[in-house]
Amino acid sequence: MESDTRKTLIDKAHPLFTKEDNYEIKSGLDFLFYGEETDTKVPVQWKQYLATWSAIFPLSLMMQLLLLPSLRLMNIPANRYFDTLVSTGCLVFLVIYVVMPNYTKLIRKWLYK
Repeated sequence: MESDTRKTLIDKAHPLFTKEDNYEIKSGLDFLFYGEETDTKVPVQWKQYLATWSAIFPLSLMMQLLLLPSLRLMNIPANRYFDTLVSTGCLVFLVIYVVMPNYTKLIRKWLYK
């Protein structure tokens, strides 16, 4: 991140940026709870746990009620490993890209209280 090559490429692309080149390296799933602002604090872990669990639980039920029967309608035979692979792949996609960005905005007051 501090290399001369990166700095050269950033300088070259700078006119295309809409914001300054600010980056942070984070570990874990904390990125789900960060807003656009870089000074936003991370909520306490038990609130992250409850928020994530309350998003995953209904989605996992939906996977069993909607996705798995859809696989059977497409004549894909029941296979525990394949069903789990497909349902968890869809679940993680929905949590990361669809649910959590909107859900964390919805519960922001409680989350950061």
